[in-house]
Amino acid sequence: MNKEISSFFETSTFQLESDNQALHLATSNFMVNYEWNKITSAGKLLGYVLLAEAPSKTDTFEYLLFFDTNLQMTQAKVLTYREDYGSEIGNKRWLAQHQRP
Repeated sequence: MNKEISSFFETSTFQLESDNQALHLATSNFMVNYEWNKITSAGKLLGYVLLAEAPSKTDTFEYLLFFDTNLQMTQAKVLTYREDYGSEIGNKRWLAQHQRP
């Protein structure tokens, strides 16, 4: 997760502040467990990231959703997918169809 955050926000020095009270999200089948995090560097807010777990056909998978400082989702990243089939959900092209330009 830290590697993905560092790459997305283009910094190796950041603070990850877990705060599930900051944003209350309506849970769904695609958010079994989640952790909302504020990302800062040198006291400046860079954005937010949501680490979540969702069910797949027979197991679960973890993913990250990246948000800008205005809480607009900007990118999705599948971290761990445990199924034998369906791994294309981690493909950048597949994920891009669900993102805003």
